[in-house]
Amino acid sequence: MAENPIDDAALKTRVITHMNKDHKKSLSHYLQHYSKLPPAIADTAELVDISLSRITLSTRSSPTGAAATTYLPIRPSSMQNLSESRERLVYMANECLAGLGLSPYVVKTYAPPGIVGVAVIVGVLAGLWSFSAKRNLAEGSFARVYLLQNYHPLADFLMRTHLIGFVAIVVIHLAECVHLQRTRLRKHQVETFSKIWWLWMMTGFFEGHGAFKRFDKEVEEVIKARKTH
Repeated sequence: MAENPIDDAALKTRVITHMNKDHKKSLSHYLQHYSKLPPAIADTAELVDISLSRITLSTRSSPTGAAATTYLPIRPSSMQNLSESRERLVYMANECLAGLGLSPYVVKTYAPPGIVGVAVIVGVLAGLWSFSAKRNLAEGSFARVYLLQNYHPLADFLMRTHLIGFVAIVVIHLAECVHLQRTRLRKHQVETFSKIWWLWMMTGFFEGHGAFKRFDKEVEEVIKARKTH
């Protein structure tokens, strides 16, 4: 029996509205994976049409704002009717996540450090401050008296090499931030330069391993929540 054209049009409208409202990231992933578009352009994606064999996406490029249209075939095969659209679009979304190296478990929260983490952050800050200038390690300085317990041979050595120490601390902790971004933040779709991203990156810089462990716990909570729904 043939489908009612009116019902078919209403379903198409619902699918398009739903995808544009609730699944903008999936639209972006379609374009990043299938069409190899950069995220800056793919993130402007809007679903403008869907048929049994393809979806039509519109994007805008910066800074001109010129519009472009991309046609993507429905995967893994064409539909018999639009009621199959959810199954196909979910399949494509999962295929894109795998192809882009992304996880379906999205972290949208930030977990602050505990007492141990705060102690580590204070220690790193103290180290950066101590190595930032020779006078911070000179005779009678806070670092020499309280941190180094007036152990002059070590204090004198650190004072001579304070710039090397400062650069080493910065480089090591920046490397930890890069690792955090590559192995966790990007994978679990924490939006770059968002508030949550900055909080995790700043904590990752000053705390290091503790931030990695807390992020992994947040992922576990997301997985648990997904399984209970």
